[in-house]
Amino acid sequence: MAARKVGFGKIGIHQHLLLAGVLRATLVAFGEWQDRNFQVKYTDVDYHVISDGARYVSRGLSPFLRETFRYTPLLAVLLVPNASLHPLFGKVVFSTADVLVGLYVYRVVKALKMSQQKALLCAAFWLYNPMTLTISTRGSWDSVVSLLVLFVVYAVLRNRDVASGLAYGFAVHCKMYSAIYALPLYLSLQAKQPTAKAQLGAWLKNLLPNKRRVQFTLTALLGFFLPSVPCLVTYGREFVQEVFLHHVTRRDFRHNFSPFFYLVYLDRGPAFLAFLPQTLLMIVISFKYGRVNDLPFCLFCETYVFVTFNKVCTSQYFLWYLCLLPAALPKLNVTLRNGFLLLAMWAGGQALWLTQAYYLEFEGKPLFLNVWVAGLIFLLVNTFVLCFLMFSYTFQAPRSKKHK
Repeated sequence: MAARKVGFGKIGIHQHLLLAGVLRATLVAFGEWQDRNFQVKYTDVDYHVISDGARYVSRGLSPFLRETFRYTPLLAVLLVPNASLHPLFGKVVFSTADVLVGLYVYRVVKALKMSQQKALLCAAFWLYNPMTLTISTRGSWDSVVSLLVLFVVYAVLRNRDVASGLAYGFAVHCKMYSAIYALPLYLSLQAKQPTAKAQLGAWLKNLLPNKRRVQFTLTALLGFFLPSVPCLVTYGREFVQEVFLHHVTRRDFRHNFSPFFYLVYLDRGPAFLAFLPQTLLMIVISFKYGRVNDLPFCLFCETYVFVTFNKVCTSQYFLWYLCLLPAALPKLNVTLRNGFLLLAMWAGGQALWLTQAYYLEFEGKPLFLNVWVAGLIFLLVNTFVLCFLMFSYTFQAPRSKKHK
């Protein structure tokens, strides 16, 4: 896609991608230096887990021999060069995927008929975001899943149902949380879609299958089972347990922002109750925003609700919805001032929780109740932020100026 020199910084998308790549390469090098010279390490602990799993695979063994390796075995295969070539290979791959997320943000916004300038601004929102810069260069592979999700959105917007289905199925194989996108993606594959204020009958009729939906569903199943079956044959029940079932039954008392944190800690209440609020909210959001032109915002809201109301919620999960926010920005009527206020509230809620969690985890003070209350406050903040964004969303796309 040709990049015209207009808009943000008067440089095109390819130049932004190059600059973003240089920034990430610099941070990878800095992280290597910090790891060697300081007690506090830059590299994410999970990166060492994945690297160890790759080392086992390079020896013809199971990556699940590494305790806490709970990823697709294909990730360990991808990072075999960490053991045979250089330990930074994986960081380069993840950082490259992170840059490509910015490219697909740009392409999605352009596919929504927005201006070149808006597309560049939205891409820059991702490419120069300190959080995304840090997470990928520390060795998180979530950028790979974010890239798959953005590609799925782009492919749906361009009516490439086979490509979108295959990529979506593979995304679910890689990270099970992306299964929550099944309903909105299905609803978006309709030529004549009901409006947001349509009657119930119109929405029920909208559930009927058509050629595009059948094609997408079949290819999504293919995209899921093609990588999953060989993994199942090779690693057996352990693969299913560690990659899929573990995340359903997971009980985490550390680094957990979830409002269900204290109930899980006390072992109170049926486990399925934790899934009920998020499930109901995601169904409502799917039907309200499940149209092709609203797909980026729909998936953003779905992910925001899923992460906020999940029984396990860590800082790493925030990246799951942040990758979708830039593509939804052009249809949000939020002033710069209000945007900064929302950001300050969101960051402040995190800071409050982190303060209490620090004293609990590092000082050993019995502050479980304090951490839970801080989590409830963060829940209220997240609820306010999401409601504000939903009320600020416009279904009618703003007219884009044509740039010559």
